[in-house]
Order: sequence, then C-alpha cells, then structure tokens
Amino acid sequence: MSALNDAIAQMIVLATRLRTHSEKLKDSHIKGMADELLVQLAELQINFEAFATEHAALRAQLQSAANPGGERCPRCHEIGWKIASTRQDKAGRTVQTYSCKSCKLKEEVVA
Repeated sequence: MSALNDAIAQMIVLATRLRTHSEKLKDSHIKGMADELLVQLAELQINFEAFATEHAALRAQLQSAANPGGERCPRCHEIGWKIASTRQDKAGRTVQTYSCKSCKLKEEVVA
C-alpha cells in the first residue's frame, strides 16, 4: 500500500508543476483544471490514509482473533506476544507495536 501512497504523492507533485507552468503561460483554463486536480488528489490521499489505517487495524484484530493467547515472546518464550496497537507513520507505512504480557517487552514493526 505504500507504493500507492507514493504514487499519489508523485501525482500531487506533477499536478503542482502543471499549475506552476500554467501560471507562467497565463492560461487560466489550465490553471483551473490543475487546481481541481490538486484538490481531488489531496482528497484521495486523505481517504487512502484513512483506509490504510483501518485496514491495518482490521488485520490486527483478525490476527488476535485467530490466536487469542498470542505467540511465543522472542525474549521470554512465553505465550502472550501479540499486537498491542497499530498506527500509520509519517511516510504512510503501517507500524504495529507488539508486546509481551509476561516480560513486558515492546517492539515496533513496520508492516
């Protein structure tokens, strides 16, 4: 999903360049179209980020439901290593925080 977010960001850059060139040409029709394109791309990016966050949360819920006790902890080897939280970082990647209920180990993993 990060590739899709990168593609949206690249489209925004290209639309911004198009708008800049249309201002230099004094073409108000192209400038208006570029402005509308930028608005639509910004909305798409916001919706995509919300979708990615929801998707990551649902995947974490599904994983927790499939194995309610968790997995073996990499430190203490007790059952209880599972996803404690899921979030998006600034780059749009999904970051999952794992924790162990026995030894309290916490670790963030980019999914």
